[in-house]
Amino acid sequence: MWCATHCCFRTRCSLAQEAVQCEDACIHCNVMAETHTHIFFVFHKALNCWALVHLDNSVPELVLMANNFTTLLVEFLAKLNPQQKSIACMILWSLWKNRN
Repeated sequence: MWCATHCCFRTRCSLAQEAVQCEDACIHCNVMAETHTHIFFVFHKALNCWALVHLDNSVPELVLMANNFTTLLVEFLAKLNPQQKSIACMILWSLWKNRN
C-alpha cells in the first residue's frame, strides 16, 4: 500500500515522464493513458472487481473529485470499514499483478 500511495508502481505514463521511450496508452485497453488512476479505478477490469465486492458506488465520484491518485486512494480507503479495507488492498494488489 505504501508503494501505491507514493505512486511507486511504474506505469507507462510515469515511464514516459522519465524519458523512457514508450507509448503511454494502457497495455490492455489501448484507449486511455496508463496512469495509476486508470489501472486501479477506471479500467473496466478494475471497475468490475470493485462491483463484484460492492465497493464501486463511490469510485466514480472520487475519480472526478480527487486531484491526484494518492488523494483518490486515501479518500477511497477512508470510506471503508476494516474488513472492506483488507479486501480493497487485495484487489489493488491483484489489479497490479494482472497489469504485469
